[in-house]
Amino acid sequence: MGTTQTRFAQRMDAVDVVERVASANPDVVQFHFAARDERGYLPSQQLPRPLVESAVKLRETYGIPFWEAVFICAEEMEGGLGEVLDAALYHEPVNSPITLSADDVVGGSLRDAVSRLEPNQALDLNSTVRTRHGDSAQLALLDFRLKTSLAHESVAAEICRRVVGDSGYLLESGESYHFIGLRPQSAESWIKLMGRSLLFGPHIDARWIAHQLIDGSSALRVSPSKRHPFVPRAVRSIT
Repeated sequence: MGTTQTRFAQRMDAVDVVERVASANPDVVQFHFAARDERGYLPSQQLPRPLVESAVKLRETYGIPFWEAVFICAEEMEGGLGEVLDAALYHEPVNSPITLSADDVVGGSLRDAVSRLEPNQALDLNSTVRTRHGDSAQLALLDFRLKTSLAHESVAAEICRRVVGDSGYLLESGESYHFIGLRPQSAESWIKLMGRSLLFGPHIDARWIAHQLIDGSSALRVSPSKRHPFVPRAVRSIT
């Protein structure tokens, strides 16, 4: 893969990016999405409040991931370790009941689906796509932890170039960045991509990767919501 990176003066939103992915892949005939209720259960809710408060303070002071902070603080607890470990292991399977043909995506049905969301819902793009040959493939999706800045945007773009090894779009997600690959790949290649991305923790969200590997596919938000009002927008094209 070359090193060409183009910053956008007029940014496309995430729906525009998915429409471009659909247009660029004539062999892909079907995309999957999920309307996710963001009021769902959070595993941190079952942790002792003092532990959560200490972990948040540690995260804000040193910029480390929340669950790493939880584990560090839990070492000083008297008892309750099992409760912490059980909470850390909680996984909510990806549910992708919305299926759109590639033609429907290009024709505006995806944007229509976004407009019909309830205030507490967000629409997620699932990495699994169906090809005209009847098999499935995986889009390269990445979720970063880097705070938004021009310097961090460049870091994220360079990481994408090394991890994905193919074209795609870097999007600003509000507090950080997402990546959506332009071309799908095999399941085996996707697993290796997830493994490579772990090497760039904590810049890439390691727990997000773990949940995607458990599901066998990945998902990223492509809409605004009450909890995340910022519309993900492309900031760079990586080719």
